[in-house]
Amino acid sequence: MPDLYVLDFKGNRKDYYFNTFYHSLRLRDYVIVQSERGEDMGLLNKKVMKELDFSDTEKPCSILRPASEEDRRNLIKNRVDEQASWNKVMELIDKHKLEMKLVDIEYQFDRNKMTFYFSAGA
Repeated sequence: MPDLYVLDFKGNRKDYYFNTFYHSLRLRDYVIVQSERGEDMGLLNKKVMKELDFSDTEKPCSILRPASEEDRRNLIKNRVDEQASWNKVMELIDKHKLEMKLVDIEYQFDRNKMTFYFSAGA
């Protein structure tokens, strides 16, 4: 059975992933994983040493490959573009006088999805 890892993502998100393709991995390495709607990049936090039962939940996806230097540059570009998007969204919130507070913006690694996190007043 492939090794199971806990990966860290932006915003303190954590999730389990299998090393299905048996890559040579070290803790604290960045890896590219299969996500819900494409690829994402996470940091290997911990190797799970005990067997876990995923019968009541969705089975973890796979680690596709170790992250390359180009992948790391793309992640940095995503973070820069998230900041640029932050400024645009804040302008729209102000322009339309929306009662909401922008909390975070996150590009999925492959840029197939951008998520805006916010809280709204009642």
